[in-house]
Amino acid sequence: MDLAAAFKAIGEEKRLAILLAICSHDDICACNLISRFDVSQPTLSHHLSILEKAGLVTTRKEGRWVHYTANRDNLRQLSTALTDLANTDGKNPCC
Repeated sequence: MDLAAAFKAIGEEKRLAILLAICSHDDICACNLISRFDVSQPTLSHHLSILEKAGLVTTRKEGRWVHYTANRDNLRQLSTALTDLANTDGKNPCC
């Protein structure tokens, strides 16, 4: 997973809120997400596409609907990276 892309994806407030909504469900349809956020369908699709490209969500098509699931493995990698950053002691400078 590209950590920079993942951090960039969740660095936008609306995308972070969308990701949090997805994480609160095992699986959620885009039609249920659109009713939760004050965005147009194309804007929601754009945000979801960025989250998917960053590896934070996966998709599954069911008829004409797209269902989104949090990619828990990649979210754990992101969490581990943040934990590692927080636990550095500053005694081993990189330069």
